[in-house]
Amino acid sequence: MIDVALAAACTRILTAVCICIGAAEYLAIRSQFTGSGIFSDDVHLLNWTRGPQLLVAVYRVMFSYHAAVIGHGARLGLALMLTLPLDMRLYAIILVALFLLQLHTVSLSAVGHDGSDQMMLVVMPALAVAYAFRLSGPCAWVALWFIAAEALLAYVTSGFSKLISPVWRSGRALQLIFNTACYGSPQVSEWLTMVPSMAFIGCWTVILLECCMPLVLILPLGVMVSMLAVAMLFHIGCAVTMGLNCFVWAFASTFPVIYVCNVDRSVALSGFRGINGESKELLLGGVFALVVVAIILIRYYEVFPGVRPLTEP
Repeated sequence: MIDVALAAACTRILTAVCICIGAAEYLAIRSQFTGSGIFSDDVHLLNWTRGPQLLVAVYRVMFSYHAAVIGHGARLGLALMLTLPLDMRLYAIILVALFLLQLHTVSLSAVGHDGSDQMMLVVMPALAVAYAFRLSGPCAWVALWFIAAEALLAYVTSGFSKLISPVWRSGRALQLIFNTACYGSPQVSEWLTMVPSMAFIGCWTVILLECCMPLVLILPLGVMVSMLAVAMLFHIGCAVTMGLNCFVWAFASTFPVIYVCNVDRSVALSGFRGINGESKELLLGGVFALVVVAIILIRYYEVFPGVRPLTEP
């Protein structure tokens, strides 16, 4: 039988590492939150020049230099607390606080974010729910399955989008990506240009891996571990060559939960057995809450900018 508490602890610690790295990166460039920096409140207030004065004042306070530094410092401190042996309910409170601070971080700019930010926005509230119910019962298992499903959905949607892309199918995508200013690596781009067969193999390896990732829930243990290992190498490669330092930790944080859901599905599903009327209502409420959170997060990047047209003529 798999130790669910150990798997949740691994997910919690990997999440903490991801948050610490992200917060440290922002604190290292805190000068960008002042003056004409890309995260400056003066830059963001350009979207609110015609908005209500009270709203502008609140916005200026929330996204000021001091608020940003305090917010990232709080993220760093709270993430470190996740590595300590604490009560499960306290873990839940810390994760909720980190979730709200992560929303604030994402709101600071519409640029500079990647899949790790979105994954953390999903993992933290779901893991908080699991810990709030002490990793037992139907609500906790809904939250854990939610993490696994979200991770696998992220892989398969990314893989399918690559599959229908002529650039990816032709094998030119990796060379073009590594030739960009933001996520590029001149050495890798030059090497892929000189060896187009490797670029082709690399593109199709990524496509097949991502499209087949949902199968890890039903594949034999050895095959599942191999696929997760290849996925880990892929994320490490992205971190090394593209500078996506949080990417590997964010997605790796979901692997322990995926492992549990695969290795002993009977244990993972046993939490739903013997549900009485009261717990069924609680379960449905938990499912509904997670679905609402998912919908909000999926639409977040479109909904939040959608508020800004208040300032347009």
